[in-house]
Amino acid sequence: MELSNEENLSDIEDMIRNISQLPRLLTIKPYVVYFIHRDASPSMLHEIITEAKQTERFTIVPKYKSTEYDTMSMHIELIQQTATILVSIDYSHEKDKRTLLYDTLCQFFSIIFHSSNLVQTWGGNLMHKLKPFLSHELFTINQINQCRLSDIQQEFKIWYNQTFIHQICCYHYLQYDDIDGPFCSCIYRPYKSVSAQWSLLKAVAYTFNEYLYDHTYDITKCLAITKLADVIEQQWTIQQVEEYKMKYHIAQKRAITDKGNETKENRQKVPENVVKKQKIIHTNTTTQTTTKIVLVPDPKAPSLNGIGTGPNSYKQIIR
Repeated sequence: MELSNEENLSDIEDMIRNISQLPRLLTIKPYVVYFIHRDASPSMLHEIITEAKQTERFTIVPKYKSTEYDTMSMHIELIQQTATILVSIDYSHEKDKRTLLYDTLCQFFSIIFHSSNLVQTWGGNLMHKLKPFLSHELFTINQINQCRLSDIQQEFKIWYNQTFIHQICCYHYLQYDDIDGPFCSCIYRPYKSVSAQWSLLKAVAYTFNEYLYDHTYDITKCLAITKLADVIEQQWTIQQVEEYKMKYHIAQKRAITDKGNETKENRQKVPENVVKKQKIIHTNTTTQTTTKIVLVPDPKAPSLNGIGTGPNSYKQIIR
């Protein structure tokens, strides 16, 4: 199956011009977000250890604060069968070392980097990404090296090029190769160099017709990497990709184009299908606040078998 007809090419051209106006990234599974910091409750710290022990696949997105060298910020997704758990960590070695938070994170990372587990990231060597944090003594080089590592950026490039082959009229099609070359005329293959690497933003846009928006908690990168990894693992065909787009997005193309760019303020809001849930824990000296963000599936919403969930497939529930 090829993307050679005029209608499909027109859709792709519109998508390229209006990436920021595409529908927001849809989540495949319900998810919970844990915010882990020095004020996190002991029960919450215990929960992430329990969940990590039940998980064999993780996605890691380190975040860097150039002005705060002793601070580690990181998002880690614990990918489970029916749900996913996102752990957002803020740790200061100067303020948090030798505390319960420190001990918990040491145990947490020792579980993640176990030799039986798979750790996913987007682009680059995970060791290089985590090197700035080694001085915090939460994990070691040997621990990182013993787990199985997967660079989804590299794997995506291979899958995409083998799935979205060159058009018949393309020079590279005539050369019987699937590389990204300077003579490629395929509009749905945006990179024209063998060494070029996909940005996460474009990978999401070209695969799902969705926009990798930013919001306050910046958890969408983990969700996007995992969603692309699932597509690669399941070896989606071009037909499955087009069915997904058709069901959820292409029919809305004109409406999306007319909306115009969303303001940065709106893009940074927590998604509408997310609800905050706070636990207030009183101690002798302080009041500790721990926040959970909870998504639950709506059984009445439509779904695409084997592909994912629709834009209305989650509803808010406050327990």
